[in-house]
Amino acid sequence: MTDASQTTTNPGAASVADRPAAPAGAAKLACSVIIPVHNKVTLTRACVNALLSDPETGVEREIIVVDDGSADLTPQLLASFGDRIRVVRNERPLGFAAACTAGIAAASHPNLVLLNNDTIPTFGWLSALARYAIRHPEAAVIGAKLLYPNDTVQHAGVVIGQNGFPQHIYLGFPSDHPAVNRSRRFPIVTFACCLIRREAWDAMGGFDPAFHNGWEDVDFCLRLGETGREVHYCHDSVVYHFESTTRDPAAPDQRANLDRYAERWSRVARRDDFEYYLADGLIEAQYPHRYPIQLSISPLLAGVAVGDNKRIGDRLLFDRAKQVAVLLRNNILLNVRVQEAELRAQIAEARLREVEARLAAGGHANGHATDADAPSAGGAPTEDGSAERAVEQALAETPATEKPAAQPILGRIERPGRTPDVVTENAITATGWAVSRAGIFAVKMLIDGVERATAEYGGDRPDVKALFPDYPEADRSGFIGEALVGDLPDGFHSL
Repeated sequence: MTDASQTTTNPGAASVADRPAAPAGAAKLACSVIIPVHNKVTLTRACVNALLSDPETGVEREIIVVDDGSADLTPQLLASFGDRIRVVRNERPLGFAAACTAGIAAASHPNLVLLNNDTIPTFGWLSALARYAIRHPEAAVIGAKLLYPNDTVQHAGVVIGQNGFPQHIYLGFPSDHPAVNRSRRFPIVTFACCLIRREAWDAMGGFDPAFHNGWEDVDFCLRLGETGREVHYCHDSVVYHFESTTRDPAAPDQRANLDRYAERWSRVARRDDFEYYLADGLIEAQYPHRYPIQLSISPLLAGVAVGDNKRIGDRLLFDRAKQVAVLLRNNILLNVRVQEAELRAQIAEARLREVEARLAAGGHANGHATDADAPSAGGAPTEDGSAERAVEQALAETPATEKPAAQPILGRIERPGRTPDVVTENAITATGWAVSRAGIFAVKMLIDGVERATAEYGGDRPDVKALFPDYPEADRSGFIGEALVGDLPDGFHSL
């Protein structure tokens, strides 16, 4: 067995943390961050906002978003970011590989960083990838550590299992486990977030079009490895990944991808997963003078079957792990759907308020709206516009004294989420946005109806400006605040 400070003859499990660092004062790495998107506007908004909020001073970067034929509000959202991003538009959906290829063709830097729109990069993620690339010029592709929202591992490298198929190593492990905090070489990393040197991309001819919306990264890395180039994992680059929101693993194209992989790689790819388990101390072997040897296996890694039967404890662990995985996936999917529904509701409400304002100002001589002025609830008008006209007519016929004098406040608490969560720290942080035609005086944090803190208001939110262009200071409508909660008793509380 080895540890991070020892050498090993196994290139796959070798740690690279002890290799020499780049000289002091090295030039910034120039990176083009390419984000392929198709619909899911709320995911794209969160991803791009996270990127723009982190200046990444250690990297020269450009952000390219490839809109792969989105039919929702994605084009309007991307336009709202102005010249802070570059947008490439496919008029019809061409798929993940084609969208990435279009973004790479538009990129001006020699280091290509692919990033899914269902991710939230943490502060400094790109600088960590860039530093690693400078220190390790032998790495043609460098993947990041991807975490689920509950801080368990979604990606820490990909290995080939004993069945001949790729496995995300240590999937579901806690993010602070030593095995996932070793930067090193792997046969494969996921392209949900990775850095690719343009020379390697060009040499391989990009993705193989035989794979569609899945497995392109597996095939690319394995082909790359055949040429002697290396694929690495950088644990210091951390990104949250809302996996399962953008792809159905049971879809026909995914099953076809699996068949293509099996035909091309399952018999020739080196089955190396146990080399990592041994190197990480999760499997240990003791050798007495004669057989049988004694094996020790971490319960985080595997259970043990006796004959055809699993031990009761292992069976319970397997069942619980499956339940947690299903609940996590469903929670992610439901949260995304709630965000999309809230966005549609916000747009509908904003348009309704615009109608109210026009009618209150006497914008129509006859007190009725025309078909051309009818708002579309949720962005999709009814077939004949009757619902919209009925709303405007009802408002127009309401006496002025009955019209609401107060200006509505529109907004959303984005963190914490709508579902209950366990708070273990002494304080809780809240972020979101708020707008009103009268302006926002202050944002207060109340827990169980009692004011706890005043949030800082005025954060950059171009996405909100795109939704509510007529609201004053909508582009600076973000807020963030922190309230102490250490004195609260255990149990449920409302923010």
